Amino acid sequence: MHNYITRLNYETQTMTAMYGHIRYLTSQVNAFLRCLLFTEEAELTAPIVGDPAFVQDFIAAGPARPTGPLAARPRSPDTDVQIPMQLPHL
Repeated sequence: MHNYITRLNYETQTMTAMYGHIRYLTSQVNAFLRCLLFTEEAELTAPIVGDPAFVQDFIAAGPARPTGPLAARPRSPDTDVQIPMQLPHL
C-alpha cells in the first residue's frame, strides 16, 4: 500500500511537471484502488472464528483508556465529538 502511495505521488509530480495534468495516471490510480479495496484477493469461503476464550477476555477488558497529551481533550456536551485544541508552539 505504501509503495502505491509513494508511486502515485512520484508519478503525479512527474506528469504535472511534464504535461500540466494527471490524466495519464488512470491505470495507476485504478491499480491503487484495486489494492486499496482488496478486489483481487482470495474470496473467504467460511467465516473467521477466533479463540472463544480470547474473545471473552478481550470483551471483559473493555476499551483501553487513552494516554498521552491529547487524551484529556475536552468534549462537547451535546455530542461525543472531541473539541479541537491548539497545541503549544515550540
